[in-house]
Amino acid sequence: MPEKGYELFLAMDQAGLKRDVVTYNACLDAVCTNIPLARSIFHEGVKIGFYSKVSRLGDNWLELDLHFMSLGGGEIALWWWFQECLVEYMVNSDKLSQVKSINIVTGTGKSRQRSQVEGASIDSLE
Repeated sequence: MPEKGYELFLAMDQAGLKRDVVTYNACLDAVCTNIPLARSIFHEGVKIGFYSKVSRLGDNWLELDLHFMSLGGGEIALWWWFQECLVEYMVNSDKLSQVKSINIVTGTGKSRQRSQVEGASIDSLE
């Protein structure tokens, strides 16, 4: 029920409840199959600073750190990282050739596959 999850997320303001990174992650889990909406929520979280350490870009290394991200949040962060953060490296072969390491840190070793989430599939995310 992604619509209901998003509705509750929005209702937090009206109820005087402060959103935190946990509520953002929960909302991203609920709406992750609605890519435009999930991107909007993720960007809001980035702007607020909840996801400020998700992407680290250096001269010789690129890293996406998904620690403390929910499954839906991690999926949207991955989309964001490839489509927005890495563009300057992908269009500049000289800059990309200097990169020695590209890492995606996934967390504490626990994993869930999208296929394990009821009613969702990789195809629905394309």
